[in-house]
Amino acid sequence: MFESAVKQFEYLKALGEETALIVRGLTDGTNLAVYEDNMPNMKNDAELLVSYNKAVDACRTWLKAVLAAELVSETEKDISAAVSLLLPDRRLDVTIYTSEFPFGGGINADIEEKIHTPLGTMSLFTYRMLVDIPDNPVRELYGFFEDLLHQLHNIIIMPNHRDGDDDMLSMDMLEEEGIIDVLGVYKVDSLFYNIRDFFDKYAVKGVE
Repeated sequence: MFESAVKQFEYLKALGEETALIVRGLTDGTNLAVYEDNMPNMKNDAELLVSYNKAVDACRTWLKAVLAAELVSETEKDISAAVSLLLPDRRLDVTIYTSEFPFGGGINADIEEKIHTPLGTMSLFTYRMLVDIPDNPVRELYGFFEDLLHQLHNIIIMPNHRDGDDDMLSMDMLEEEGIIDVLGVYKVDSLFYNIRDFFDKYAVKGVE
């Protein structure tokens, strides 16, 4: 059992590295997600959205593997596993079922216990994989959002003395300052102070 758990973890690490590379096509790309202009740059925005959708798909692929690993380790308890993450333009919902219960089981089926985090709802197993495997696509994507929110705060709030960092970003602010926010990251400004804490402050060093 221990050997199986170790192999599981190593597989998730390897897949995390592979899928994180896909997300870096977005995070390290030349297309801008936030820029100052009165008119959108259609070519830039279209290319950015293509990379963004590839990044979301990479996150979905890795999360499916995490949920599958959870079901393998909890075959006597859970018949399904799910995670729901908040993105600027959507919720990233991923659910998988055991083959015996493709529709969620009967009335006596166990309900997976979820925890509520700044990024969304998930099981403790998924939470631990997100923070204990540092090179994964979800961390890479949310790090990108954090950088964009930091840029927006620096461009809009601090120079204009809008009561400091306590002000929440809004569409009115962006329009007033002539800021194009391609992904609508301003909508998740409430995550600004929580993203880094989620992945770093609460991480347990090492896996027992």
